[in-house]
Amino acid sequence: MNDVLNKAISLVFSSERRMPAHFTTSGERTQSFCIDFEPLRKEDDYEMASESWYTLPNDAELTKAQHYLLLRCGEDIMVGAFILEKFGGKEHVKEMADTILRENIELYKDKVGNLDKALSSAKWADWLAHCAEFGISRADRTFKFFP
Repeated sequence: MNDVLNKAISLVFSSERRMPAHFTTSGERTQSFCIDFEPLRKEDDYEMASESWYTLPNDAELTKAQHYLLLRCGEDIMVGAFILEKFGGKEHVKEMADTILRENIELYKDKVGNLDKALSSAKWADWLAHCAEFGISRADRTFKFFP
């Protein structure tokens, strides 16, 4: 992995939020990913947390825990894509998304079971791609940041 990708993934996994970003507060932020990254403004936190929550697919075949984990993955992919775009490294979004999915699934596998069926469905693949695209487009609205 290259340095930009490693830095972005480290920032994503530095988040200590225990709930979806849509329901997590931090200081003056009413919705937050709880990531200390200067270019991530309060408005960015709010817009991305809302976007991931309100576009989340409803899937009756998933347990609540599986649904929550997929939401966590989508949020992480969205904010990670935002960070990568700020670093000028959006060409690494696919690799970052794969790492986020793999790491989160490994971390919570005992609680959520197998997500292969959900991850192979077009509905979830499209939503995760939307999360990445929204993170990139949100980052495009402000200045670039190079570490």
